[in-house]
Amino acid sequence: MEYLIRFVQQHETFRRPEIESLADLAGYSLEWLSYSDHSPFAIIRFNQAGIPDAAVQSVIQRSILCDQIYELWGSVGGSNYDLLRQDITSRTQHLWPQYRTSSFRFTVDSYHGKLSLAEQRDLIESFDFMSFEGPVRMKNPDQHFTIFEDYELDAKHPYHLYFGRLIGEGGRKAINLYNLKKRSYIATTSMDAELSLITANLTQAGPGKLAYDPFMGTGSFPLACAHFGAVVFGSDLDGRSIRGKGSRSVRNNFHQYHTAHRYLGGFIADLTNSPLRTSFLPSSPPQPDHPTNTNTNTTTTDQNENKKHPPLQPPLDAILCDPPYGVREGLKVLGSTRAHLHEVVHLADGTPAHLQANYLPPKRPYSLGRMLEDILEFAAERLGEGGGRLGLWMPVAGAAVGGGQGEWEEGESQEPPPPHPSHPRPGVEEEARLSDPATFNPPPPPAPAPAGAATPTPTADSSPVADPPKALPPHPVDQAEQESQPSPEEEEEEEEEEEILPIPTHPALRLAHTSQQDFNKWSRRLLIYIRLPEDEVPQGELAEFRTRRAEREARERAEMVWERDRDWKERERERGCEGREGGGEMRGQSEEGRAGEGQEYGEREGKRKGKKKGGTADELNAFRKRYFQGFREV
Repeated sequence: MEYLIRFVQQHETFRRPEIESLADLAGYSLEWLSYSDHSPFAIIRFNQAGIPDAAVQSVIQRSILCDQIYELWGSVGGSNYDLLRQDITSRTQHLWPQYRTSSFRFTVDSYHGKLSLAEQRDLIESFDFMSFEGPVRMKNPDQHFTIFEDYELDAKHPYHLYFGRLIGEGGRKAINLYNLKKRSYIATTSMDAELSLITANLTQAGPGKLAYDPFMGTGSFPLACAHFGAVVFGSDLDGRSIRGKGSRSVRNNFHQYHTAHRYLGGFIADLTNSPLRTSFLPSSPPQPDHPTNTNTNTTTTDQNENKKHPPLQPPLDAILCDPPYGVREGLKVLGSTRAHLHEVVHLADGTPAHLQANYLPPKRPYSLGRMLEDILEFAAERLGEGGGRLGLWMPVAGAAVGGGQGEWEEGESQEPPPPHPSHPRPGVEEEARLSDPATFNPPPPPAPAPAGAATPTPTADSSPVADPPKALPPHPVDQAEQESQPSPEEEEEEEEEEEILPIPTHPALRLAHTSQQDFNKWSRRLLIYIRLPEDEVPQGELAEFRTRRAEREARERAEMVWERDRDWKERERERGCEGREGGGEMRGQSEEGRAGEGQEYGEREGKRKGKKKGGTADELNAFRKRYFQGFREV
């Protein structure tokens, strides 16, 4: 049996993915016999035979972009109703006795066209050849039949005719229920209700499933998933958006829609610092006598434990996120570009600053391409194998390829920016020296701070800080690499090329659906990924992908250690100069003098950061740069 779907004529690229996702969720597969983004009518056929009406209703009843689904009784091209009646007779004459005594109703649906009431009545009466004997009932009839006319724009006659029996209606009423204007707590970047519900459908949120939003904000995605029966929770870099203020909070949003029993809560985290566990069972900790854990007996014991306790199943069924694009909301992660903030800061009474109730952790700029890659890796490690879904929104227009640091492109590894000549980056040997506890000297203790000032102390797990040498060896760069590096003019030309940001990929994730929402001068995509079963993941590609990430993270750690060493060296040199030149006059320094020194230090830091490629928001996010340029040629 063929079915006619009556879509709404908006978000056209989301319509097919939504129906396919809902059919898959119900355990069915379908075939598209007729579809066009320019028409609200589509014809499908389920690959399973003998599907009852109730099963078709279960597929459509939660669809946001489908108005109704009909059992197709007739379809002809053109405007000849005689041919339509002939097609109805040939298709469904054997079905007429089933509905002969049922109450019924006829309606006419003209898309891009209009018929007067008299014309509609005459058209309906021309279908009396089916000889229905039941009563006509306009409200709650047993059977509802509809005549469809599909017109070209400004055409006088339809170019296609359909006739069908109503099976079920979609779930568009939820759009008005979750309208942002009626919601108690929203923000400037809250996703609108319709797209939130569509995203929840595409990720197959439903009863018995656990959904997570790592960029929760005011909770639009968790609310949509909870509407369909999923248990939800989320996190955000800024906890204030989750906590809200007074009665306006994410939790009260769930109370407003009577779904608070499905909300587990929210916490502060980002993708690079998440407390959520992965699908791997942690091995036994190394023994004290064998810090490298190379003992054969210990290794055998760990293997036996893993056999007795198989790897943990990934905890999540769905991940939905609309990460910041760097325009309205800053694109940042936990951390700092200042070396002294990589250490725990203690208050005057000795209490760590991060334990205060009103503590706001420092944040550093984040690359848009790096963020997309981290989201995919996060999903690959924590989604259920073979069925877990990731719904990711990303900007796609106005992003320049090859612009700043972090502009991600498939198959490329990102090299760190070249150091300034006055502060060469440590080479491989120097990096090894810094990481070897047998060859580095501890850093000089900081000068005692005045009473009441915050005092930083190193963390137990922070990277070792080496005593900066008098002259760090220059970073070795191959002569061929120097010759192949593009000139500044060539780099600027590349940045000015307006291209679509490439769709990120991951060896353990399959891209199932791609939908696009267009705005005036830019667009954004919704990408739906499905976690592959472990036996279908190409292990070679996965190992190469993660090796590339590990190498990049190692370079970033080496860069952090190098910057920390340089900062220590500059501070000690400044203190030495001030001690020799200022002497006792330093104690009587005025507040204006201190402010001047702070301003001078800030200018020096600004110059240092400006010289580092990728240090600004525009350099890390070419989409943001092109957005504020109006996507024009510059």
